[in-house]
Amino acid sequence: MNYKIICSLDMAGATEGVALMKQVGSLVLVPPVRQRVLEYLEDCDAYMAHAGVMVDRDFLSHARNLKVVGSPSTGTDHMDLVALKERGIEVFHIANELKLLNSFTATAEHAFGLMFAVSRNLVPSVLSAKQGLWKRDQFVGMQFSKKTLGILGLGRLGKIAA
Repeated sequence: MNYKIICSLDMAGATEGVALMKQVGSLVLVPPVRQRVLEYLEDCDAYMAHAGVMVDRDFLSHARNLKVVGSPSTGTDHMDLVALKERGIEVFHIANELKLLNSFTATAEHAFGLMFAVSRNLVPSVLSAKQGLWKRDQFVGMQFSKKTLGILGLGRLGKIAA
């Protein structure tokens, strides 16, 4: 069977994912703009959901053949799960894919980068330097040496950071 798949995700770095979807059907890549997605939904079997496009009852009224919605996010606030369940539409997201999620360390790493940037006044000092100023005394900041870092909550990201 040739399924029609609509995808509003940026698939530029996911050539394997695109190839897999093309094996099971015809793939239509649409920008993550609700009105544009709605134009292609009528006879669509599957939708790869962008978090910026709300999948609600109105959205579903345009999708008479929709069987599955997939989302590469842990959150589901962009999907009306009750309406999807009432329509018998399967929903897939990565919230329970812990092995995969634990390999995503960028958020925890970014937290450390932001801590260093704030503690060393990085942004204001760079902006000052770009203006040709070097007011060193204004941007002394704080050293991390001999400091203790507290992590509130040891959920997935807290554990990665720890």
